[in-house]
Amino acid sequence: EHTERLNDKLMRKMAASTNGKISEEELAKMCYEDIWLEPEDALELGLKCDILKHLVRGDVLSLSKNEIEEFANKGKDVIISSMALGALGDANLELGNTAEAAKYYESAAAKSENTFTSPMYLLRSGMTYEMAGNYQKAVELYKKIKSEYPTSNEAFSIEKYIARAQAEM
Repeated sequence: EHTERLNDKLMRKMAASTNGKISEEELAKMCYEDIWLEPEDALELGLKCDILKHLVRGDVLSLSKNEIEEFANKGKDVIISSMALGALGDANLELGNTAEAAKYYESAAAKSENTFTSPMYLLRSGMTYEMAGNYQKAVELYKKIKSEYPTSNEAFSIEKYIARAQAEM
């Protein structure tokens, strides 16, 4: 119940912000305002807040790959787990591992099919495939955004991505 309430607050705050992010102070307040937790909920909430703290700061490389994968695979919250997989995609992209990054982005999009994280990670995956020269796969992912998430923010400008990738084919 507490983790669901935290997730709802997090999604509302992120959706209300202009850049889709929240400050670290807001995150800390949200994470620790509920002190009456069951032990397993406290552990889940503490782990989620620790991972989120790194995601908000943008210093995901300070976490180990195993820590993030364990959280993504065992976390009860599929949206935050999806964001953790996306962070692994970001880290791999920063390291120049485009193929690995694209796979993590696709996993993040599939982890929790919703209008917030799925189109975001499908777009990142498509852009990463473009960087690797796989324009056909990029177009496939862009068209998926257009057909399955037509009301998402990413869908509003998806035609330009489709056109760009098709021009390179």
